[in-house]
Amino acid sequence: IDAGAEYTTGDYGGDQSVDEFYVPVTATLDLERVAFRLTVPFLSVKAPALTVIDGPDGQPIVGDGPSVTSSGIGDVQAAVTVYDVLVSNDGDLALDLTGKIKFGTADVDDGLGTGEQDYVVQADWFRFFSRFTAMGTAGYSFRGDPVGYDLRDTFHASLGGSYPLRDSLTCGAFYDYRESSIQ
Repeated sequence: IDAGAEYTTGDYGGDQSVDEFYVPVTATLDLERVAFRLTVPFLSVKAPALTVIDGPDGQPIVGDGPSVTSSGIGDVQAAVTVYDVLVSNDGDLALDLTGKIKFGTADVDDGLGTGEQDYVVQADWFRFFSRFTAMGTAGYSFRGDPVGYDLRDTFHASLGGSYPLRDSLTCGAFYDYRESSIQ
């Protein structure tokens, strides 16, 4: 079981900021070539009234009105990853495939989610050098159809790498790209 924390802020095209604190707790069953993950997050959002959070991989749908704070359980996610779907002969290049389901479990009335399921498919590649590892991701999200919103299916990608500084310390840098799910 792992836990983390993430804080994001931005105006997302609105007049006020949307401040989001996301704390996922993830249970993982890691088998030889397959991993199963279940993530249950706590979410606290300070945003204009009627803002809706479009899941952990989406963009907030910014409302209008005074700033309010809502907190609670976010959308639960389940994922399965198949490791080493493709591996080069010398083992320095590998490809993993992942499928995810975001269940619409967050409180819709508080704007913590859309109440709809989303589905994601993605491919992750890794190129191993002597000490540096290059990584890339390409994926596609199929959005649910919540009442009152027109969400688009979206492409996402990431490119970066990591380098171990010591046995217990690694640094890395990544560039992430994600299409907006709203106009």
